[in-house]
Amino acid sequence: MVIPSWIINPYSDIEETNVIIQEELTELSTNEELKVQFKNGYQQFWLQNNIPVTYPVLSNIARKFF
Repeated sequence: MVIPSWIINPYSDIEETNVIIQEELTELSTNEELKVQFKNGYQQFWLQNNIPVTYPVLSNIARKFF
């Protein structure tokens, strides 16, 4: 199973062809509060309760890998 690189590090430069994913990644990358939370690890980051509400497409894809 290959985990997309944006799941492991959504704050790196990611080129994504899906426009909806790209939009959510762009919005996520500017959220400084979540950037601090990311330091706890990418799995805990994606499993936060507020992620599915704010970034539903990213969350849905990421949760399939956990």
